[in-house]
Amino acid sequence: GEVDSFNLIFNNGDKQTENIEGITPESKDIYLVIDAERSSGQLVVDRFESKEEAEEALGVSGSFTTVYFYNTEGWESVYAYTWGAAALGGWPGKEMTLEDDGWYKIVLPAGAGEELNIIFNNAGNGKQTSDMKITDMKYRFFLHNGIAYQKYGSKKDALAAIATGDDVSYTTVYFYNEKADEEAWQNVALYIYGGDNGEYNNLIGGWPGKGMDREEGTNWYTTTVPTAAIETGTLTYIFNNNGAGEQLADNKNISVEKSFFTSSSTDSFASREEVLEYLGIAVENPDEPGTDDPSQPEDPDQPGEDDPSQPEDLDQPGEDEPAQPENPEEPGTDNPAPHPYVPAPIVNVIAPVVKAVTTVVKTVVKTVVSIIFRWFR
Repeated sequence: GEVDSFNLIFNNGDKQTENIEGITPESKDIYLVIDAERSSGQLVVDRFESKEEAEEALGVSGSFTTVYFYNTEGWESVYAYTWGAAALGGWPGKEMTLEDDGWYKIVLPAGAGEELNIIFNNAGNGKQTSDMKITDMKYRFFLHNGIAYQKYGSKKDALAAIATGDDVSYTTVYFYNEKADEEAWQNVALYIYGGDNGEYNNLIGGWPGKGMDREEGTNWYTTTVPTAAIETGTLTYIFNNNGAGEQLADNKNISVEKSFFTSSSTDSFASREEVLEYLGIAVENPDEPGTDDPSQPEDPDQPGEDDPSQPEDLDQPGEDEPAQPENPEEPGTDNPAPHPYVPAPIVNVIAPVVKAVTTVVKTVVKTVVSIIFRWFR
């Protein structure tokens, strides 16, 4: 039989719209637009009778794009500077309109795409975002979320992402610069891009990125990256010579657990020691006493002399001469010969005396016994 009416549900295998009811054969053309601001579980859909009405409500079409900016940093005014697919004049661009909900708005005369570039700024007074792109008609809501300026698919999603400075934690990234002796590589910068929809592009600054700090006396360079962004697993690192014309291959092996890198590898490592082992550089034990002599005694209480044959007597003064007498009362001297007078041990003095006394006693006793014997005869 004939169908009086039917319902529709659109889905992508993951999300779906609500049930769109009451569509009949007599219905005029229906234009449906997802209302991201009112959607939570199922996607809420708005109906329109014309394409123009739908595009106007959505804020995008093939010929225009409505862009929104939330002024989380309290600029006195907000301007948009564009180039590529759309131009709004010279720097600092055109002032955006503040709406009742606190969002700034501007309509660009071009559809979303790789050539639609924009920079938000405070009327050219020293504050601005990095270079941003509007490549997708959905991701055109911008704000600083406490980590970086990023773009979102709706005002609701953007506001939910705002974090205070206390909520942001950072991971230190280490880079071993194998070219540190080259003049062109004295300075190193890290550029980061990523996100499912490019929301982490220019995460720590536009190209060439953020300059890294060199640890004094070493080839190690460091900087910090927001931990939450690393944990998304979508970031790519590009180490470069601070925009001076050379850069390393993209490094996509990014994680919080492995934040150590080196020039000749796109792998990530879990520690400095792993990097140095990969490079074939000997690793010094940080707990080992500072000596170049591999035969240094291992006794932790032993003074750190350079002479491996130093006596191990803990009370012995630390002379450089290994043949120095070990008597702890003996003054330190550079002369290896013994002191001209060393008192003999007491037993060597008493023994002869005792022997002589014993001989005398025996003689006296023998004589007395002989006299007594004769007396009583």
